[in-house]
Amino acid sequence: DPIPLHFVEQASGFGSRMIDKLFEIMGSNDGQTLKEHQELVNSDFARSARFIMSVHGFGPKRAAALANAYEGSIRSIEQLESIAEREDFTHAQKLGIRYYCDSQLRIPRAEMHRHVHLLRQSCQQVDNDLAMMVCGSYRRELDTSGDVDCLLSWSSVDVAAARPSNESRGPMADLVSVLDHRGYIKGMLGHGATKVMAFAQLENGLPVRRLDIRWVAPESFPTAMLYFTGSAEFNSRMRGAALQKGFTLNEYGLFHLVDGKRAAGSTPSS
Repeated sequence: DPIPLHFVEQASGFGSRMIDKLFEIMGSNDGQTLKEHQELVNSDFARSARFIMSVHGFGPKRAAALANAYEGSIRSIEQLESIAEREDFTHAQKLGIRYYCDSQLRIPRAEMHRHVHLLRQSCQQVDNDLAMMVCGSYRRELDTSGDVDCLLSWSSVDVAAARPSNESRGPMADLVSVLDHRGYIKGMLGHGATKVMAFAQLENGLPVRRLDIRWVAPESFPTAMLYFTGSAEFNSRMRGAALQKGFTLNEYGLFHLVDGKRAAGSTPSS
């Protein structure tokens, strides 16, 4: 009999989108049995797709297509590099391949302190009214971090209100310029007014690290800080506790369930 996909997801590490894509490429996407799912997720084809998805920039569709085209043979970064010249990889995918080995390494807390110091200095160079917080494992005071996950905002609602809303360059663009001038950014994965994704390096000889910077409104800063600090399990418990008290909690704020109005909160400077 067909089985719920969540059983396979839990057992294989694949999400439902990836499982659907695998079966689609294999030419069979209707009511699979447990045995058929197990055979698929344990196949060379699936192992190859799983590895390719571990490289930044490769989603389920591209990973499954490559695994199929090369008959499940791509299972190392060297093998992926070997086909780069004849495949039309995006800029982000090429960077993901180039810095794959570094991105598999955890960041020691002593190195994270240096990233935080450099980012704070750079923010001050842009504008003294910027508030910055590095979240994730670092803020949870763990010994290592997977990446440098940073929130940026104005220090208060009043400061934000005093800034022109039609500026051609916002603080995120100015911060990227400062970081680039320092030689910190080694490759840009994507950037806009509210988010920057990049590879960054403190100095030659140290690994290249993943850097994410998110711009949030001052009134959303406390809940964004909570959300991006984690862990996922803690966030889930917090959302549950908020619901029990008549609120909905997300990265944008704490809101009353009845009327959707924002509950009173603090700002980065308070």
